[in-house]
Amino acid sequence: MPEKTPTPIWTFGTAYRVLAARQKAGAGVPFYTRVVNRRLGRVGAAAGAALGVTPHAVSLVGGALWAVALLWLCVVPASFPVVLGVVALLVVSFGLDSADGQLARLTGRTGRAGEWLDHVLDAARHIAVHLSVAVALHRVADLPGPGRSALVLPLLFALVSVTRFVAQILGEQLRGGSGRRPVQGSAASGGRTPGGASALIQLPADTGVLNASLLLMPLPGVFLAVYAVLTVANAVLLVATLRRRFAELAELDRVAAREDRLSRAGGVGVR
Repeated sequence: MPEKTPTPIWTFGTAYRVLAARQKAGAGVPFYTRVVNRRLGRVGAAAGAALGVTPHAVSLVGGALWAVALLWLCVVPASFPVVLGVVALLVVSFGLDSADGQLARLTGRTGRAGEWLDHVLDAARHIAVHLSVAVALHRVADLPGPGRSALVLPLLFALVSVTRFVAQILGEQLRGGSGRRPVQGSAASGGRTPGGASALIQLPADTGVLNASLLLMPLPGVFLAVYAVLTVANAVLLVATLRRRFAELAELDRVAAREDRLSRAGGVGVR
């Protein structure tokens, strides 16, 4: 019988150093996600490797934490101690959302099932956080400004957030399946800005920024003003994402059609 390859025994320190050396490039990644969350994820992944935890388990624990945090936000009045606890849980949960992928790559446990689970939990979180904000605002007896009509805002933000998430993920899947990637700065890439500028532009869509904004919920007027700005900024980013992704895929369609015509023409007269 063939001898089985022994599974590596990771210590926290060794796993952390290997993960740090393998860190993905940060071009275009929002500031908090790149600078803070990836490091938190690295700590979680190293701990998971040392404990022998699977990436699926890390994903599920992260999902459970944001579910508890958002349920807490829904059922308990949004005082400063409450929102501090909610945001702390969301920060840890977001860190674990990075840790599961890092752990999978470190231990060679990457696969379609893990990627699917990660995307499903992300999609659910994108919806749940804004619906929880709507419930929390509904509990406020006297909303300032537009009053109860302000409850439309988190519903709109949820629509924008989920649509952009699906457009990004599906665009990457369809583009990746073609085996081609558009040239940086081409029409298909939407003329992307350089990494540093892109990271700043993407900041309103950073989960860390949204989580931080929840700290203002005990001050409904201030929170609604900040939340409205984030909603508008994310709507602008959605339009840019839709335009860029459509251009990328349309270019790939044109290239595939041209190659198909050339292939058919080359086969004419061949018996």
